[in-house]
Formats: sequence, C-alpha cells, structure tokens
Amino acid sequence: INNILSYAVNDINEAIKLRKINADINILLFGYQNSYIEDIRLYNIIPTANTIEEIDLYTKNNISFSLEIDTGMNRFGVKKINEEILKNPNIIEIYTHLYKDSKQNYKIIDYISNLALKYNKKFHIGGSVAYYYTDYPIRIGKIVYSDALSLYGEIVFIKNVKKGETIGYDGIYKAKRNITIGICDIGYYNGIRSTYSGKVSINDKFYQIVGRVCMNQMFILIDSTIKIGDKVEVLGHNVTEKLFLLQNLSSIYESFLLIR
Repeated sequence: INNILSYAVNDINEAIKLRKINADINILLFGYQNSYIEDIRLYNIIPTANTIEEIDLYTKNNISFSLEIDTGMNRFGVKKINEEILKNPNIIEIYTHLYKDSKQNYKIIDYISNLALKYNKKFHIGGSVAYYYTDYPIRIGKIVYSDALSLYGEIVFIKNVKKGETIGYDGIYKAKRNITIGICDIGYYNGIRSTYSGKVSINDKFYQIVGRVCMNQMFILIDSTIKIGDKVEVLGHNVTEKLFLLQNLSSIYESFLLIR
C-alpha cells in the first residue's frame, strides 16, 4: 500500500482488513490481544507480548511476536526483562513508549537499543517526546499535528441583536447592548467543543465568540467591517495552536483528532 512495508494497528479487525488488502506487508498488533490467537495465526499478524505468560503462549504456538517494555506508564508491557528472554527466536522486535519528557529517556533508549542490537532484534521507540532524544526509529504521536492543521469557516449570516435578547442554546448569553452577530459555519461537528470560548480571527483582527457553540455554527460578536463570505480563522496563523487549545479546554490529542 503506497510502498509502505510495515503497519501498526490497535485492533484485530483493522489488522485483518489490512491483511486482506495486502498479503506481503508486516502488521504489528498493539495491546493485549492473545484471545485472538487463531486470527493472529491465520492472517499472519505480529502480536505484542505484554507478560511472561504471553511470551510463553506465543512461543509454544510458534508465533513470531513483538515484546513491549513498560518504562513506567503502567499501561502495557513487561517491566523487567533479562537477556535470556531475548534469546527467544520468536521475538522479532522490541519496543516501548516514552510517556514523559525526562532525561531518563536517554538511559531507556540506550538500554533497549543495546539489547536489540546484541540479539539482532528490530526495535522502535514510541511517543512524540522520543523525537527529541534519539535518531533511532520512532512512532511519533501528537507531534505529527504540529503546525500541520488549520480550521477555517466563513460568515454565512449576519444578525442584529437588541439589548436584553439572548443568543444560542439555553440563552446563556444575554446582550448588554445592541450588537451585531456573525454566524460562522463551524461547530462542534467540526471538532471544537460546544463550550469553546474565546476569539477567532477575521481579516487579521480578533473577534469574540459568544453563546454556546452549535453543531454546525458559532456566534461571533462582529463590527460593521465584517461581511457575509468573510473567512473565519478558528485555528491558523493568528489563532495559534496554543491559543486554540486553551480556548477549547482540551488536550492536543483530543482536539486535533476530532478536527475535520
């Protein structure tokens, strides 16, 4: 598929779909999946061993597998391994996930890379923080989104609102004076939260969002310079990633995964 030889997935069904598309690629299956051992064998998928018991299970069934090392996150992986384990010919690669930015990462990477090279195993490091600590193969996370996404809408309607009138669901915003509202065609369907609160940029000037965000629209307090059809920047050159995340009250992982 597009000359990519190896894939990693979190779900057995994703792995099976990939195998049906291409019989020759390598497919690594993350997580605890030993209940699918028959599918793993049938579709030639590389599972992950997270415990000594899984190491024994895959070895007894002559299945090639990856070994994950838990470096402190306490999610998946074995916490301690010895060199005797790595002599196992069914272990074809080892990997881990760096979960925080720490100088300790250098020691972790050295430890894993030295073991892998000594026993001729493939290895890779996961987590965006790994990008700053190594030139070895890494599985990047949130860093793939950095400066790569933008979100724009446009003003589709303009409405004059009188003092005392409310705006949006639940009427949570009441006009304290006569104002003009621009309706933008961006809402929580597009990946921002219904509670999104802050400013957007129109014609390189910031304007305040008011009221609760709807599924497909948001309300913006505008002035007489704004016209229907004007572009609204929700994330981009002026509304930076940092500002967007602050206004969305959500992590980069959640926010950028949902943007569309």
